[in-house]
Amino acid sequence: MPGFVRRSAWLPFLILIVLTAASPAAAQVTGSIAGIVKDASGAVLPGVTVSVTGAALQRASATTVSAPDGTYRLTLIPPGTYEVRFELSGFSAVTRREVEVAINQQTTIDAAMAVGGVAESVDVAGTVPLVEVNRSDLTSRVTSRTIDALPLNGRNFVDLVALAPGARPVPEGQQGANVSIFGERGSAVSFLVDGAENNDPLNGGPALRYTQDSIREFEVVTTGYEAEFGRAQGGVVNIATRSGTNNFDGRAFWFRRDDALDSSNVKNQEPPALSRNQWGGTLGGPIRRDRAFFFGSFERLDETRGVNIDRSTIPTFVQSGIATPGGTEDFGLGPNVGGYTLVGKADYTINASNPSRSRLTATTRT
Repeated sequence: MPGFVRRSAWLPFLILIVLTAASPAAAQVTGSIAGIVKDASGAVLPGVTVSVTGAALQRASATTVSAPDGTYRLTLIPPGTYEVRFELSGFSAVTRREVEVAINQQTTIDAAMAVGGVAESVDVAGTVPLVEVNRSDLTSRVTSRTIDALPLNGRNFVDLVALAPGARPVPEGQQGANVSIFGERGSAVSFLVDGAENNDPLNGGPALRYTQDSIREFEVVTTGYEAEFGRAQGGVVNIATRSGTNNFDGRAFWFRRDDALDSSNVKNQEPPALSRNQWGGTLGGPIRRDRAFFFGSFERLDETRGVNIDRSTIPTFVQSGIATPGGTEDFGLGPNVGGYTLVGKADYTINASNPSRSRLTATTRT
């Protein structure tokens, strides 16, 4: 939901401000935890207090009570790793650790509680498989671990969409995203960022570029996606950005490429000139614990390239400059690329009993 977009000769960048609150769109970038609680004999247990805690939750805890049929469900849980605790008077508390919640998916956690004293508890640690039996769409999830670990030439996270089955690079010169899903044009892929559309209406593909380090995780929905996504023919890239937590967290990076480290595959010709520096970092943390948080990401690119051609194949009269109006031809002149990308984000939880959030996101690009 764009707030405003401004361009001017004095301000050579694009800025987008987005203000959102919890809405149906928020469900697209959050997950849920659900299941059923039973006793040792297999009978359902109503009235069990189920609480979820974790750094990504942005509040002290999320709590619910199991229904008369023993079922429970906690919604609007941001992607991350959590601890789920089940408590009921007269029963030993059960704690499930390392519970992973994914974007737009439901994690099923069932619990069996045995009769016991107040001081007794059972801790269960282990990975819970993320299997959605109630969804008919075909999705591929790209986690924060993949985003952080895989090297990308240019650090454009959109390249990771090609990891999804059915995705491939688009033909050279085609407009839109640089990936195609099931043979559709790159412009037929829809991009959603935190529930808001981020599509270029003219050329297709993402309208605004987000830094690789500002993306928490995303899913690629290739077939059977529901109407809430809409406006897509090839597929949907549903993106959740990073947010600040109660702990301060930052990182920095610098990537350097230079022709001094290159070799030439053309005889008697030096490798083309290349000087590329890409650097930046992120910082996130609390403004007010369990209530307000900030996150920022900055990236700078400076690149100078030479022309990568075999000059031995160029006619002599062209090399001498006869065909050039100025009388000389500079074969070392290449493109210069420079710019920066800045992402700023603020989250505010209205109150402890209301998980609704107000969110302000600003993206700037030269």
